[in-house]
Amino acid sequence: MAETGFKIGEEVYPFTGSLRLTDPVLIERVTGLHFTEFAKRQDAALEKVKSNGAPEEFDAIVMVGLVAVSVAQAHPEWSFSEVEKFIQGVHFEELTSVGGDDVPPALVADPDSSGAPATLPSTPEPPAIPEAA
Repeated sequence: MAETGFKIGEEVYPFTGSLRLTDPVLIERVTGLHFTEFAKRQDAALEKVKSNGAPEEFDAIVMVGLVAVSVAQAHPEWSFSEVEKFIQGVHFEELTSVGGDDVPPALVADPDSSGAPATLPSTPEPPAIPEAA
């Protein structure tokens, strides 16, 4: 199975199978959920996919957390504030699934039809964070 992930624009972000020590902190920051609640909701969403295929409804809050972690891991030089600012500008319809058979329920767009393997392009500039006055 190919690596599962998503594209925002032309950049591919793989879903991670391993969290860094700071990823639960980022998840709490962007979702407002304690990490244990997030994990329960993620497990419930994955169970729905396994039993029913991609459901028509998905947990948008779980998707926000997954996207934030993927972006943060693709750009380890970005601060939490930069990751948060970046994902705040992304619309759900901008996410396109790539690879794998077990695509999270929010990523129901057609996978990349080029057949090319997913690769990360050069690192874009992080979003500008205004300095405190």
